[in-house]
Amino acid sequence: MSTFVLVPGAFHGGWVWTPVAEELQRRGHQAVPLTLTGLGDLKHLLSPDVGVT
Repeated sequence: MSTFVLVPGAFHGGWVWTPVAEELQRRGHQAVPLTLTGLGDLKHLLSPDVGVT
């Protein structure tokens, strides 16, 4: 079994990885789709203090 951390881009949330995560889990892997702060479901948390560095 492997663990996959799925990181979206282009202003998407972790939901964009749902089909992939479900397939990985079906094959016996662990899949962790993330939503980065300030994007997707967490866009309300965006502030000048949020960055990727």
